[in-house]
Amino acid sequence: MNTLKISLFLLGLLIFSNSKACEVKIGWEPWVPYQVKQASGQPVGLDVELLQAVLTNTGCTPKFIELPWARQLVESEIGSIDIVMGASKSPERKKYANFSLGYRNEISTLFVKVGSGSDIKKVSDLATTKLKLGAVKGNLYSPEIDAMISKFDASANNDETNLKKFLANRIDGFIADRYTGTNLIKEAHASGQIIQHPLNISTSEVYFMVSKKSKVTDLTNKLSASIKKLKANKALTNIIHKYE
Repeated sequence: MNTLKISLFLLGLLIFSNSKACEVKIGWEPWVPYQVKQASGQPVGLDVELLQAVLTNTGCTPKFIELPWARQLVESEIGSIDIVMGASKSPERKKYANFSLGYRNEISTLFVKVGSGSDIKKVSDLATTKLKLGAVKGNLYSPEIDAMISKFDASANNDETNLKKFLANRIDGFIADRYTGTNLIKEAHASGQIIQHPLNISTSEVYFMVSKKSKVTDLTNKLSASIKKLKANKALTNIIHKYE
């Protein structure tokens, strides 16, 4: 009997240990409609829902940790968080992180003061326009934009800050994800002051970025396998359509 009790106790410890080992720490910050803070402090939104769906096939459970975007990158590099959502690839990030399969597309666009921006016909014009434009510190937009980022005011930690700077007449416009910018402007009742410019900055895939120092075994491959499965059965597409 004692031997049975000990065996059951050890089995319980093993199960508990495996469960804890597959708890993944995920960085996030308010970023409508992808990551939205509830009254409870926990996030919901498109990226959150997509990641939760992907994790159901991995046996891992999420622990969401609210951090500014630039801080998420630092914490990923040192291994304090396992996953960063909505990430783009870059040579610098590949030094400290791996990337899952792409799980959705991101469209970056330009938002400018009503009646301005007529001198901007193509992306390269952003380098010579007299408009003072904002970007988010640490963000990647496109190779062409990233190469001219010094031309922008890239001191903001998020798109919401750039909108506030615009409304305070500190910048004349900013680059943002199409859905994020549109939602923020609508919530601020600023549609009469700022509009989406017809120029399409970039369309690219985004990924779950996984710290190379993550202690969760084979996490990147687990995420990619799940993404592949959920793309095949249209589950990810169905979630995305809910937000369009």
